[in-house]
Amino acid sequence: MKFKKSFANLMEKMLVLVSTKRIEERPGRWEPRMKKKRPKPFPLLERPRQEYKEMRESGELIPA
Repeated sequence: MKFKKSFANLMEKMLVLVSTKRIEERPGRWEPRMKKKRPKPFPLLERPRQEYKEMRESGELIPA
């Protein structure tokens, strides 16, 4: 229990420090605001891989 209290106290102090530090000007720095992941020509994996393997073995799923 002591560990949880000391950890919570440490996290609170860290958040205070992080939130009060001001980021300095960095000339020439540019950060694009774009999505990192590119769209892919495959559907999303919406089930566990094992289910897809079983579907393929039974003939329900036709491999691309």
